[in-house]
Amino acid sequence: MNNILKSLALTLIVFAVALVPAPAQKKANKAKSKNSNTYIFEINGKKYTYDDINTAYKRNNPNKNTDLNDLPADSIRSFVDMFAAYRLKIEDALSKGYDKDPETMKELSQNRRLVADSYLNEKKLVAPFVQTSLERRNKEMQISYIVFLANHRIANDTIIAYEKASEAMARLRKGEKFADVARTFSEDSSTAANGGLVNMYLTSCKLDRAIEDPLYTLKSGEYYNEIVKVPQFGYMIIKADNVQERRLIRFKHILINYDKDDNGIDFAKPKIDSLYKVIKENPALFEAMASLHSDDNSSAMDGGHFREYYSRATGFEGANGRFLDKGFENAIYSLKDGEMSQPISTIYGYHIVHRIESRPPNKEIESKEISDVYRRAYLKEDKAKLLNEYKEKFGFKLYKENFDRLLSSLDTNKTNLDSLWDSRISLDLMNKTLYTYGKEEMKIKDLVQKMKQPGRLRGLPTNTEGLNIAIAYLTDDITMDLVADELTKTSPEYEELVENFHDGTLLFKVESQEVWNKLHFDSTMARQYYEANKANYQTTLAYDVQELYMINKDDIDAVYKKLRNNELSFDDAVAKHTQRRGQRETFGYYGNVQVGKFQIADYAKEKNIQEGDFCEPIKLENGYSIIKVKKIYHPRQKTYEEAMDMVAPIVQSQVQKQLLDSWIANLKTKFNYKLNKAELDKISK
Repeated sequence: MNNILKSLALTLIVFAVALVPAPAQKKANKAKSKNSNTYIFEINGKKYTYDDINTAYKRNNPNKNTDLNDLPADSIRSFVDMFAAYRLKIEDALSKGYDKDPETMKELSQNRRLVADSYLNEKKLVAPFVQTSLERRNKEMQISYIVFLANHRIANDTIIAYEKASEAMARLRKGEKFADVARTFSEDSSTAANGGLVNMYLTSCKLDRAIEDPLYTLKSGEYYNEIVKVPQFGYMIIKADNVQERRLIRFKHILINYDKDDNGIDFAKPKIDSLYKVIKENPALFEAMASLHSDDNSSAMDGGHFREYYSRATGFEGANGRFLDKGFENAIYSLKDGEMSQPISTIYGYHIVHRIESRPPNKEIESKEISDVYRRAYLKEDKAKLLNEYKEKFGFKLYKENFDRLLSSLDTNKTNLDSLWDSRISLDLMNKTLYTYGKEEMKIKDLVQKMKQPGRLRGLPTNTEGLNIAIAYLTDDITMDLVADELTKTSPEYEELVENFHDGTLLFKVESQEVWNKLHFDSTMARQYYEANKANYQTTLAYDVQELYMINKDDIDAVYKKLRNNELSFDDAVAKHTQRRGQRETFGYYGNVQVGKFQIADYAKEKNIQEGDFCEPIKLENGYSIIKVKKIYHPRQKTYEEAMDMVAPIVQSQVQKQLLDSWIANLKTKFNYKLNKAELDKISK
């Protein structure tokens, strides 16, 4: 039951967020609806108009252009009932003082901070990044770069690398060709010989933003006129090449694997040339030729089609990181929509490629990918910067001199798990102020004491990073509370979200008390339900089967002939010949397999194999199978115990509905619920 309650918590809160009208409960009487004199229902004298209910409906409906009165009459009445029940539950929670309960108040306070945190993440950080990247992703480019390796933690290393970069930049500014300078200076051996050119197309979120941001200020053929610092490995000079509109392509192909004999005679090339000639004369035969002859089994089954769109900058759509062979990719991008290539060669064999169509990037799909990249790579760093900006705005002051003195008193190679980590901090320094934040003052001794206590500050390195983590931990919640205060005053959207979570929390508390905590399995009711409906519960047709599987058609045909002539038992045939891993030892037994769940059972049904008999070889996966049926388990009525996994949820749902209906009926009386049936009938027509 605890696990059920946990899963329901999220469901109920989401439901609350979806249904709370705008403005939320605390402001419900402030905003006057344009139909404020026409109400649909009232609770304790508080009237809810069509506008109130329609706002809740639109928030709960992904199609924002649809209004409640666009629905059929039954759907309108159903939504009104659901919304009224929701408001009655919230009223009950308030009447019972759940909003004044200390535990609930603490949870509401945490929710307020979490909503502010999420709001900042989405509105200030994620959304702007996604929007910028989507615009950039309309373009793709190749790039060239000159790399100067340096460890930024080593001053001398950095100076030497920067001087080399400056010399290379000076040559470019004098007019030397980028490729020549790259060959002379670049420390990336994989691209230097190629004049710095990266042999692939790239787009937004495929490069570190330290490189991407300056690249997207360039036109094709331009280099960036400043040295770029790349934190991971040093410095770069970058150039944009072959900037083009980005198109995603759908295509089909035929593959003939390389096939040469010991004398070097190529059998594959004449075959692909012959297929090309046939298709060239009659393009409508492409799919049939692919199905019959292509060695790419996965696409051959679909007439050679790759159903996913492909981008040379991001790979197959929805499967980021899965790319084609470069020669194949160049072939499809050299074609126009509707064109077919001559036979081309890749590492896999010979291909005929037909480019079907192309389109721009799908923003919905790419938004998710971009968002995921940002959250993984940049959100933490940007969030820290944003919070520091807010801290400065709200009066946070770090005493840098005291911070540096503290740092110099610590062994930066240790952590605060060392019992003597703070032993070199002088008494005078202990009493110095580390930072102030509003009215709060944090002395160094206070920080030391907090870092000695069990909790999240234990195990930190006693260096700059560790001290900054400790300070952030002690100030971030304060900052988020202040941000929440500011958002409450400046953002109605945020305030509404907080109200939604407020009501969602109350809804979960009261519904748990009135429904979920009272929900127990009624075995008597379950037995009665089963007896009334047992004809509906049937077992699935199943087969007890053996399988002999072989790759080569001629080989399995020879074994099949021996089986039919009783020259070989099925067990012996499997033990000697099956090529399915692990099946020789078990004589190919699968046991009881159900139709609809196992392909081998589906074939047994399709071929109508009788008990004790076996079928002729059938094509299965990349080989052929002979299936023998040992026993058939025909459908029968399930026993009560067998049907329990299906009966129990239905009965539990009925008990839940009874509890819920009884509770709502009592609430309608308790809170003087009145439905304006005449007005509901008007909007339901």
